[in-house]
Amino acid sequence: MRTNFVLVFILAFLSKSLLAQPLPLQKASRQVTDLAPRVYFLVDTSRQLSLQALRQSRFQKQFVTNKSGRVTYAKSGVVWLKFVVQADAGTYLLELKESQLADVKFYQPLANGTYQEVKRLNYYQWFLKTSHRLIPIRFFNNQPHTFYLRCYSKGIVRAPVAIGTKEAFIEKNHWEDLFQGAFFGCLVLMLLYNLFIYFSIRDLSYLYYVLYLGSITIYILMVTGHGTEFLWPHNPYLGNYNFVAFSFFWVFMFLFSNHFLNTQRYAPRLRVWANVLIVLGILPGIIGFIQEPLAELIQQILVPLACIFLITSAILVSKQYNVAKLYLLGWVGFLSGGVSVVLHMAGILRWSFDPIYLVELGALFELLFFSLALAARIKYYQQENYRLVNEQKEMLTKKVTEKTKELRDANDELLASNEELQQTQEEIAAQRDAIAEKNVLVAQSITAAQKIQRATLPFTDKLDRILPEYFILFRPRDIVSGDFYWVEKIEERLFIVALDCTGHGVPGAFMSMIANTLLDNIIKVNKITDPAEILDRLHRRVRVALRQDTTQESSGMDVALAVLQIAPGGNTSVQFVGAKRPLYYIKSSENELGVLSGTRKSIGGIQPDNVVFQTQQLVLSEGSLLYLGTDGFEDQNDVNRKKIGTKKLRNLLLTNAHLPLHAQQEVLEQALDEHMKNTKQRDDILLIGLRLA
Repeated sequence: MRTNFVLVFILAFLSKSLLAQPLPLQKASRQVTDLAPRVYFLVDTSRQLSLQALRQSRFQKQFVTNKSGRVTYAKSGVVWLKFVVQADAGTYLLELKESQLADVKFYQPLANGTYQEVKRLNYYQWFLKTSHRLIPIRFFNNQPHTFYLRCYSKGIVRAPVAIGTKEAFIEKNHWEDLFQGAFFGCLVLMLLYNLFIYFSIRDLSYLYYVLYLGSITIYILMVTGHGTEFLWPHNPYLGNYNFVAFSFFWVFMFLFSNHFLNTQRYAPRLRVWANVLIVLGILPGIIGFIQEPLAELIQQILVPLACIFLITSAILVSKQYNVAKLYLLGWVGFLSGGVSVVLHMAGILRWSFDPIYLVELGALFELLFFSLALAARIKYYQQENYRLVNEQKEMLTKKVTEKTKELRDANDELLASNEELQQTQEEIAAQRDAIAEKNVLVAQSITAAQKIQRATLPFTDKLDRILPEYFILFRPRDIVSGDFYWVEKIEERLFIVALDCTGHGVPGAFMSMIANTLLDNIIKVNKITDPAEILDRLHRRVRVALRQDTTQESSGMDVALAVLQIAPGGNTSVQFVGAKRPLYYIKSSENELGVLSGTRKSIGGIQPDNVVFQTQQLVLSEGSLLYLGTDGFEDQNDVNRKKIGTKKLRNLLLTNAHLPLHAQQEVLEQALDEHMKNTKQRDDILLIGLRLA
């Protein structure tokens, strides 16, 4: 019986000794020691305890050993931390990593047995300028010293603490800064690179991706403490508001996902749920200012929902859209890092390094695959465009082949007829009649081609419906024309295009058919409304359609394109872009002819890469006049081979601007007829006039 009593006493004494056993620390050590397994903590539900009250025996007994080694102590409120350290006399450093704490007070013992309170300071008042706060600790002798930390947070109370010498922390921060510098350097490089691509191609996927990168960067800057170090050193409390950065991260992540995965096309129902999650993701950024624990709860609920949704979306879309597989791989990498951190915080997995590194490695993995996915997306759409152009080209080639075959057959028959004519005089007369019949067929074929070409032009009743007052002076040099006009009203925008294709007659007509098809595809199908982008795409697709990169074929066209839209106040907004063709205009309140010059670059052929099409804009009042067309009118010569010229055309337009447009057309045609009297028409002629309603 006595033996049992002695054993119980010894065990009780040993357990008490172990509980109070201080952490030994050597001055020469160059290691930073994690205090989490040695911390004792007490949750102050009253939030009113002072250090003096806390040192009383009844409160000391309430401290709990942090056996799990976790650094999360409460969902919110005040938590007191206590740790006992025995070290050689001298100065050491205590590191507090958590930036979300609303208030931190550190109490260190003095030589006289009292405690000194160390309050939270701004960055410039810190002992060492690092990403995490380092508090100097003074050991007056080599006896155990007891320290206290009072931590307050509106949200989860996390307090990772470590202790070591100044040299140990300098070495530790050296390697941490090296890694963090590389990490943030990668983020900034990716951000600038994708921002440059966005300004180059104006694809919203890149804009959302840049904003997504920016929100990740700000969020991790806040979590790691680098925000306090470099961005807001005078206001360390700003690091507590990382829930705002989280909301931005959430919103831009789903905007990028929607646009990149093209859920509008491939998964419209998922797009609706994505928009719902975007709205929910905004809530923590608003509620966090009022009730931070509730904001953190919403974040914890939304994160698994988002993971399930994003992975499901990528899997579904990848069945139709292969690029989504790279997107899925990126998310797997990012989520792997996030899940590892959650397991670490739950105490299931433990590492000696900061778990934020796993998040950063996962983010780098994600950024790598997202960048690859964006590049693959561009290639995918290029292949799609190439396929569409090839289909259109095959259709046009088939039509041209059929017409060519008809002409070749007719020519073969004529040759056969000529051979037969040589045999006898009687057969000559018969074959002459046959030749005449074949010529009629050829003429009919070209006339049929003219009807086909005119069928592609806007019909008069359509023009009368969408244009208030206009004239179109259109004179092909041959039966079919290389000049061409395209007029379409889409929603509130009116598109007017005048094109001058290389050549005239049949070659020019073929080019005009290609131009008509491409304009239909670019404006009607692809919904491109920016004039400069329309010409840029038209230029690239003509080069693809004619294989000009490999054949060095130089056919192309000059273009004048105007987009009209009603502006506030009843005026008309005019956007214009020209490929070597200008736009003339006369304001209703002025007697002066204005000119918007076109870009000195044609559509198709070999063109300078540094010259880009520029959109110019006017706002004109009711009654103002617009003129655009090809160079056929001013290039027409007289019997002395003298051209009409641009100056004379401008004078004709200005001096007759007061006339109705049908009367202006008559004056222009009369001037043209007088100038080209006794000469042949040298080129196709197209001039369009329009009075704004």
